Amino acid sequence: MARLENFVPSLIPGRISEISPQNITYTFDSGEVKRLRLGAHMAPFVKLLNGTSSLSEAHVSLFQSEPMPIQVSEVLNALSLMGNMQMFVNNRELMETLSAFVDGHGYNDVQNLVRTEEFTAQHFTIERLRTLLKNTPLNAKNDVEILDYIIKKSRLMECPAGEIVIQEGVVGDSVYVLLTGEVGVYRRREFENPWEYISSIYAISLFGESAALPDKKRTATVMPIVDSWILEVPFQKLVNVNKRETFTDFNSVKTRVVVNQILQTAPMFSGLPSDALQEFVKRCELVQVSEGIDITFQKARSEITSTDVLLDASSFYFILDGQVEVIKDGKVIGLLNKGDYFGEVGALNKMGRTATCRALKECKLLTLSAESLNQVFAKNFRLALQVEKMAEDRLQKSLEGDHSDSNYLSPVHFDFEQTNVTSHDIGEVTSVGMTGRAENE
Repeated sequence: MARLENFVPSLIPGRISEISPQNITYTFDSGEVKRLRLGAHMAPFVKLLNGTSSLSEAHVSLFQSEPMPIQVSEVLNALSLMGNMQMFVNNRELMETLSAFVDGHGYNDVQNLVRTEEFTAQHFTIERLRTLLKNTPLNAKNDVEILDYIIKKSRLMECPAGEIVIQEGVVGDSVYVLLTGEVGVYRRREFENPWEYISSIYAISLFGESAALPDKKRTATVMPIVDSWILEVPFQKLVNVNKRETFTDFNSVKTRVVVNQILQTAPMFSGLPSDALQEFVKRCELVQVSEGIDITFQKARSEITSTDVLLDASSFYFILDGQVEVIKDGKVIGLLNKGDYFGEVGALNKMGRTATCRALKECKLLTLSAESLNQVFAKNFRLALQVEKMAEDRLQKSLEGDHSDSNYLSPVHFDFEQTNVTSHDIGEVTSVGMTGRAENE
């Protein structure tokens, strides 16, 4: 079964015969008519369901071409409605894929197309391992020599189901790459079943990133659910983990692994696979913002001038380090901390900012343009739904003028290994000083 994002829906041949504000009428070539309770703005999406574009491709195309963004939630509702009306040539496959996505299994098949037992150690040549690792944080600098060195120092393991790879409470010095199969994450408990299942990890994924921090005990036990091939990377023998992480070289292996751990800890990325995280990180830039600088401005897009714009007026921001206060109509209405994000309302809705966000102290932020954020969402509908819901809630509160609750307060206050976590860059580090001008370091 294909991932929902990669599914290519194919409408039964016909055409849109009528559009009204609340309805779209579709007439099949056979003469049968279906009236869809969809807003007129959904018509461009319906036209793309012709069997030539995946849902991911359609989502990107619509964001680029349409003045009114179409949310992933609207896409899923439309597909469900049309599927229940039996409007697709591949209707059964579509409904099965939608059902799997809703049940939380939308990513399970990504790299598990070949059974683990079909492999032998001889299959994993340096060339194949290099290809498998290229989309992991270990390929931070996209340098073949570095990647080959890592592979040379690593150990290939054939792990049967139930064999413990990482033990909760033990200090470890290795990170691991799941090459084939599936592993489970568990915590110990004092009941009949000693293992509490937390989540699954699928190939190709990096896990055990706590090894990037000195003397860090493992917080969970990891063992294969099915027979799996795993690459053990002796991280602390390859990288100096005692050196303070300053994120000045985002393209270093250690920094990428630490950032990967931070993102996995944040609720925004809860339950997402490694490829989703890597797609996000790959498109990010790091900005360093001095205390007191306004990162976003409470203005309608039409009111923003070139002299106002400190950073991209439609960007999305994720806080790696620091604290941001949210200001509405001159009043502080909330605080955002490490692991929080903001700017999603403007980025998703192509609109001006509903609040001013100001650095309460020096901040290190991962930032994406609205277009890049949309491209990430197009490949990860589950992440899109989560951010869309937060954006909807924040926008509704803004429109209602209700700031009495904790809508802009950090949902969880993280303490990301206070030893070494500070900041980081994915390409070129941009530093924003007190003058309000962006300067390249």
